[in-house]
Amino acid sequence: MEQREQMFNLRCAIEDKVCGLIIDGSSCINVASKTLINKLQIYTKGRPTLYCLQLLGLGNKVTTLR
Repeated sequence: MEQREQMFNLRCAIEDKVCGLIIDGSSCINVASKTLINKLQIYTKGRPTLYCLQLLGLGNKVTTLR
């Protein structure tokens, strides 16, 4: 299946506000735009330290991302 066949572009309502939403079925990252955060007045706070992520790839090779 091609990547464009795994993406959905739709509009939804969140707290009575209409939002554009893109769902990428092949992605493993969740992202919200600053515009969405500001319009919905969602509280955010910074992290004192960054997360360390490890990915398990082909052949059981572990890659560390910082």
